[in-house]
Amino acid sequence: MDIPPIFLTKRTAWLGAVVIGAVALGVWWMRIPAEPVYQGKRLSMWFTDGSERLTGEQLRTLGPGAIKWLAYQAAQSRLWNPHDVPSEASMFTKIELWVRRKSGRDPLTKADRVNFEAIVALENLGPYAAPAVPALIKVVRDGENDSRLTAPHALAAIGPASWPAVAEAIRHGTRMQRL
Repeated sequence: MDIPPIFLTKRTAWLGAVVIGAVALGVWWMRIPAEPVYQGKRLSMWFTDGSERLTGEQLRTLGPGAIKWLAYQAAQSRLWNPHDVPSEASMFTKIELWVRRKSGRDPLTKADRVNFEAIVALENLGPYAAPAVPALIKVVRDGENDSRLTAPHALAAIGPASWPAVAEAIRHGTRMQRL
């Protein structure tokens, strides 16, 4: 029976440790904030089951963790008009929307609705949503259609806390982002 050389097993162990470390670092880096629960229902369920929107007062009772989760969801936004898919959309997204249109299914997914409703919820929170300003600026820069058009309303509702970031975005944004 052939025994592998010792350097091969050390190299394999070293490579395994590096891979495990990189995966652990990636998991830590990409942590998703915990989803808040209001009256026994996850917040995403409030956004997608046809219930009325939660008010700013109701959202404030969830604490700062809710703002982190809402900001994360808002930054993930990709709400598109299915007839006007942006040219920068990935090929996978274009195919997905085409298949949804052809099958008669709703072109918007639950995730799209949650992301859009997260922006609206941040608007309802007003000045309390100040920690979400960077995420809303990201939506204005990178979001699509409805999300990009709704995020400025949320920034305006936040008030003076958002003005420096908005001014910076105006100074350094593209023509479309400045508009």
